[in-house]
Amino acid sequence: MADLTLHTPETISSIEATISEDSSYYIHQNYEVSFPFNIKYDQTSHTLEQIIYLSNQFSVFHSKIRLGGETPQSISSRVPIDVFRYKRLEDGSWYSVKTAPSKHKDGDIVEGALWSNGMFYIVKKDNTIIEAALYIDQYTKDYYKYP
Repeated sequence: MADLTLHTPETISSIEATISEDSSYYIHQNYEVSFPFNIKYDQTSHTLEQIIYLSNQFSVFHSKIRLGGETPQSISSRVPIDVFRYKRLEDGSWYSVKTAPSKHKDGDIVEGALWSNGMFYIVKKDNTIIEAALYIDQYTKDYYKYP
């Protein structure tokens, strides 16, 4: 049966990560360098509410995954390639979200989802979203008329 779960900023916390926490950290940290031409929507140019709205629009209606083969094609998919999650410490390094209480360290939870044509992430402190960003490729921006 197909996975009908929506992978949006509001639901991502209830979805199990598909990659390890160290891989999550490196995907998140290196995304902008790996895809320098993607358009970034963050709180330097938009409100938190606008970014969450755009991330919802993207993940529900405009997200795509590439199929392999000699002539790669993309198909619409509400299910991302990967879901990532890690704890970001005050110094910017990562730490495990699931640790024994005796090894607990304070930090913010970073979680998000990655598709072929973009990704979003949110940062939560005490279960409240305090930061968000959306990256999409130029084609998606133009075709679906993102701001």
